[in-house]
Amino acid sequence: MEYDEKVRALGEILSEQKASIEKVKALASEIQAVKIKPGSSTKSPDSALMKKVLKEAKEAVVQYGADSTQSKLAWEIVEEVASSDNSVSMLPSLEEECLVEAIEACEAIEELNRVLSLESQTSRYSG
Repeated sequence: MEYDEKVRALGEILSEQKASIEKVKALASEIQAVKIKPGSSTKSPDSALMKKVLKEAKEAVVQYGADSTQSKLAWEIVEEVASSDNSVSMLPSLEEECLVEAIEACEAIEELNRVLSLESQTSRYSG
């Protein structure tokens, strides 16, 4: 009997909070849909460094040939410098992750509320 009372109490609380949960979910979805453009402070890799490694790679091709180990290594360095800033920008922001988790939490609460509603209906009829 204690279990049924607690389930009923939880169901009542969830029912009371249903509108708030739906608002949170809707707002989180709306915020998630807005894509904020990166500010002007977001830069590509250091242009001075990029110019330097590009120059060195081109010089290596002229001096040692395109298929030389030195040229291949120099072009690998160019690729590393070019991709150095992309690794962080490709990750989702903390805010995006939190929004996804908030939406998932709201969906889980909605599902719990649905299950508790079903359980309270079946326990009423089961006698």
